[in-house]
Amino acid sequence: MFYGSFPQSKGDIKIEDIELEIFQRLVKYIYTDHLQLSKQSVIPLLYAAQKYQIAGLISKCENYLQDNLAVNNACTLFSNAKFFTMDKLQTNALKFIADNAIEVLKSEDFLLLPSENLVDILELDSLRAQEVDVIRAVLRWVDHQLTKSKIKVDGKSRRAVLLNDSILFTLAIPLLSIEEFTSIVIPCGILTDEEQLLIFKAITMPNSPSSCGKFRIHPREGTKVLEVTVYDILNPGNAFPNMHTAPFHSQFINQWGNLQAETFLSKQTK
Repeated sequence: MFYGSFPQSKGDIKIEDIELEIFQRLVKYIYTDHLQLSKQSVIPLLYAAQKYQIAGLISKCENYLQDNLAVNNACTLFSNAKFFTMDKLQTNALKFIADNAIEVLKSEDFLLLPSENLVDILELDSLRAQEVDVIRAVLRWVDHQLTKSKIKVDGKSRRAVLLNDSILFTLAIPLLSIEEFTSIVIPCGILTDEEQLLIFKAITMPNSPSSCGKFRIHPREGTKVLEVTVYDILNPGNAFPNMHTAPFHSQFINQWGNLQAETFLSKQTK
């Protein structure tokens, strides 16, 4: 492991970027092929494996991360996959984030995203979340970054972060309702007066040709509305077996109970 680009030395070799315990596990794996991974050790071991080009260990670490992909770590795993150039894990993590966007956006792990990785997520057309929830999550992320940096949280500082990190125009603010726009976006102070006016016109006069500047104006594929009947909701998969109707069915059952269509219609009219 010390051949190739590593120069030969008769003295001690100092390894300052890998902890002793991690290095010991690395050496043990090389000589015994035995490996015990944990959430705490997998990233340091992956770093060491890549540094010393140990393909088998890299593969085991990547598989471990893939098997443990969850809402509370998806953003961190995506960031690590991108940093370590693990294309398969990066793709799978992005898909997981898109498919579980509602929960991921609310997670504490979302706040830990580096800005460039946040942009990668916000540029996804496949996010299964309403734009208002995306914007709420981004504002929460911005406030977290400012607080962490001990910078006063106000409209000016929020806008600076959003602009400097190329985040602001990934948001489809013109797609909000007028209530969402006036109660969430305007009070946070991230828009100029001119931008506020442009977006206000776009929301209140949707059929009139108007410019929204650089803001995203296309809805995400993951938020397109599927029109279904009560029967379809009560019987997911019958009418549209290839459509993603399970969430509709689950939400319906939580509110109304496991009813037949006729019972639901009767209950709804009372």
